[in-house]
Amino acid sequence: MMFRTPLIAAALIALPMFATAAAAQQTVTGTISYADLNLGSPAGVAALEARIDATIARQG
Repeated sequence: MMFRTPLIAAALIALPMFATAAAAQQTVTGTISYADLNLGSPAGVAALEARIDATIARQG
């Protein structure tokens, strides 16, 4: 019984951290074209990542 109280207290302290992280997550959807990119090259991958970031920025 003596060990249960610190465990419950620790859980209550940690709970708001998890709730905040879950509330900060959101789903973003969009169409991103990549047919013109060479994803086998670093430049093509960087261009795709830039398009993804731009799509997120427009919706965020």
